[in-house]
Amino acid sequence: MMAVTPELKDVHVFTEGDVTGDFCVSLVLDIGPEDVTGADQFYATVGTAQGIADFLNTRPFIICRGFLVVPEFNLKAIKDSIQVKISECAKDDWEQTALSINRLFPWEYDEMKDYKYFSQN
Repeated sequence: MMAVTPELKDVHVFTEGDVTGDFCVSLVLDIGPEDVTGADQFYATVGTAQGIADFLNTRPFIICRGFLVVPEFNLKAIKDSIQVKISECAKDDWEQTALSINRLFPWEYDEMKDYKYFSQN
């Protein structure tokens, strides 16, 4: 059986205005099998070390799953880095692949017991 290779299909950046200097922004990652049109959504926060430190100043603590620390906002470099990392998560089927990605980036189906992911429609 061939492994299901995940592909980053799109990234949605949630911010107000241009991203320059120190920053911390939310991302929604559309990831699915490379040979399928559909995708599931995974969540990430990306920022510079100082931007994340500033974000921490607005909260008592943060849990770091899903965080990416980068030197600057370069969407292509961020996408490329995510693709390299999720490629290491290939498993025998999409569910196992998505669960492996879920260890890095929270999945829209995280902790749901009886979900139907897109390939079961």
